[in-house]
Amino acid sequence: MEEDSTSSLFSRRRTSRLDVSWRLASGGEDDDASDSLSRRSSGRPSVAEAEFDVVLRFRGELARGTPMAPAAVHVLTHLIRCSRAETVLGLELELREASQKMLFSTPVNSLALRAACELFLRHVARTSLDVPQFGECKKRLIERGEQFRLMVDTCRERIGAHGERFIMNGHVVMTHGGSRVVYAILRAAVQRAHKTFRVVVTEGRSLPESSSGSNHGAVASMSRKTMQFCRDVLALGVPVTVVPDSAVAAMMETADCVLLGAEAVVESGAVINQVGSLNMALAAKALNVKLFVAAETYKFARMYPLSQQDLSDGSRPTPYRQLFRDEAAPRGLMFETPASDIIPPHLVSLLFTDSGVLTPAAVSEELIKLYQ
Repeated sequence: MEEDSTSSLFSRRRTSRLDVSWRLASGGEDDDASDSLSRRSSGRPSVAEAEFDVVLRFRGELARGTPMAPAAVHVLTHLIRCSRAETVLGLELELREASQKMLFSTPVNSLALRAACELFLRHVARTSLDVPQFGECKKRLIERGEQFRLMVDTCRERIGAHGERFIMNGHVVMTHGGSRVVYAILRAAVQRAHKTFRVVVTEGRSLPESSSGSNHGAVASMSRKTMQFCRDVLALGVPVTVVPDSAVAAMMETADCVLLGAEAVVESGAVINQVGSLNMALAAKALNVKLFVAAETYKFARMYPLSQQDLSDGSRPTPYRQLFRDEAAPRGLMFETPASDIIPPHLVSLLFTDSGVLTPAAVSEELIKLYQ
């Protein structure tokens, strides 16, 4: 995957050219200076290249079912233990390089992965300021890395405890995207509070993974992620009804609340999630149905998208291929779907996070706490 600086909101964020970390992370004319300074800082070849295969370990974590952002935190924590860097700057360079490799190894532009890596690097920088002696600093970094990893691994349980209070007996809960955090809330409502309710799930047909031909642009009936979500909820003994994405507005009258996950929560309190979430949010607002969003705090991102176009990944339309009928699609018919859309903060009732229940207006304050 090639880096597209025009499509990355993180790369659009203005930074000073006096910022050393920015210059080391940038490409082009600064590459030679970065390599030279890296060698002078560590005095040895990068462990990420010599011994520690970042991408292989990252893919191993994903293969074990670890979500993308927690998997990255696991890899970065282990990298600190194995690093041969002899200065904080050398260690920070290795972590930045590992973060970039993990980002480029994913088939999609994961905002949660970017935000988690950025927050982890902020923890490293904060520790290096508190403890100037490198040996002691590295020990402290390992401790804080393990604490950060534990926090990430237990986010869903805490979110489940906060969110299940808002699901009542007899409720009809509508959801979209097959979020694992949403599942954690539903599981807590069943197993801890012994509540009975019903779930309505949209197909999520727009996901690229639901295409049977990966490069042909056609879509199948349901994404694998949504199908697994339905299996897991049914295993709890909760009735599940699947509806087409186009039936969201028609079915909204039957819902008592909408519960969504998030790919990222931005500074304004807006929520970025799988495309189709905005349709559901608009229908919920029109019919006076509460919209709740469940998100881990490591998904809080320092970005401020102003429109849906700010999320564009630069992908182009692909030829449309008909899957379910015998007739061929007309020549020249194209297919296009964005991966995500933005839910404005005024459409969100509450956010369920591992830090507690927040309003969208409180997101900016929470970001200050995370990055201070």
